[in-house]
Amino acid sequence: MREIGPYTERRFVSGCNSARTRRMAGVHERRALKAGVECERVDIGRLYHQRRGICEICRESVPFDKFTVDHIRPLSKGGAHAAWNIQIAHASCNTRKNAKLPPHLA
Repeated sequence: MREIGPYTERRFVSGCNSARTRRMAGVHERRALKAGVECERVDIGRLYHQRRGICEICRESVPFDKFTVDHIRPLSKGGAHAAWNIQIAHASCNTRKNAKLPPHLA
């Protein structure tokens, strides 16, 4: 491992750390820092595999090359960019949810 600014580079499970998931992680980390909310390094590829590739909004399977990351409590509403606040979703499900809070958090 080596230091990269405030973060530490980690070696991940083979196949989970694709260029696409690294780009996604970077985008979400920058958005979280800009919003001034809690931000931790999240391996999005590993999260996809842990959640077995199931969209957590509609409960249907989502292909690895098509999934998006959805913050359960949106960054715009003060939600953290952390593994416990992220769910895997289809792009259409994520867009439909927008920046709404789930009923149990509203």
